[in-house]
Amino acid sequence: MQARYRSTNPHVSRALRVPMISSDAGPILREADRRGLLDQSLIVVGTNAIAAYALEAAGFIPEIPQETEDFDLAWAQPESRDGEQTLWEMLKAVDPTFTINTERTFQARNARAYEVEILVAPSRTGTMDRTDRPRPVPSPHIMFAGTNSGTETRRFAGSHSRAHLSSCAVARSTGLTATQHPRKGGQRAGSTT
Repeated sequence: MQARYRSTNPHVSRALRVPMISSDAGPILREADRRGLLDQSLIVVGTNAIAAYALEAAGFIPEIPQETEDFDLAWAQPESRDGEQTLWEMLKAVDPTFTINTERTFQARNARAYEVEILVAPSRTGTMDRTDRPRPVPSPHIMFAGTNSGTETRRFAGSHSRAHLSSCAVARSTGLTATQHPRKGGQRAGSTT
């Protein structure tokens, strides 16, 4: 039975648009979750965060952007982690072929050319050890937990990995339509009221 499920599951899953993240992002999310990095240190942003938002909104986002060949993470650690190469050790545990892109030092790339990009709010740059890699590129504060109402946490189905995201930023960037949120008294998904 399991062999049959495994052979048909990819076809059914793709038709249902599940999983909604790339097979390269899944292992990174699992390892980050296993290390406890998704609790405070890292926030999933970009197209990989949209799947978590759709699950939280209990809706479907029409015309969702297709999987990209990169994975965007925002560094959000509130306290300094001196002497720890938190990101680099996590990426190397997932795939030892990850190297730093010398032209874009905020980006790591593996042998299959899958890219992981690190973003950081200016107020959080000092909390990342100066020897950790990749070096994050400064980004606006709006992407970080606690800077606006609507920060959500959701487990991805099947991967048991958490993703933190700003629902306001995701709603704006995807043009989310009138999907009703069942747990917020009928508010439209992405509403901040």
